[in-house]
Amino acid sequence: MLKFSLCEKVLPLKRTSEKHVVGHCQYGRTNVSQTFQRRFGSFANYVNGLRLAYYDLYVEEHPAETKEAAALAAGFSSYNSYYRAKQKLERENG
Repeated sequence: MLKFSLCEKVLPLKRTSEKHVVGHCQYGRTNVSQTFQRRFGSFANYVNGLRLAYYDLYVEEHPAETKEAAALAAGFSSYNSYYRAKQKLERENG
């Protein structure tokens, strides 16, 4: 099983890929892909979950910043992208 804490340390929030994770976690691509699929539904869901968590921390630590700035700092391309990812996560988690 992947050590997600290790992957989170090397996983940049912007422009990342499964290939990047495979290179840093020393697991085969198939194993990495299957693990993300089982645990998170997809690699994109995993990355967006990290970005959403970072957004919340950023807003807490930088209360004067705009929502757009927080979304960009978290790796989203815009506040709308952040909002769509948040809505999707809320729908999936009920």
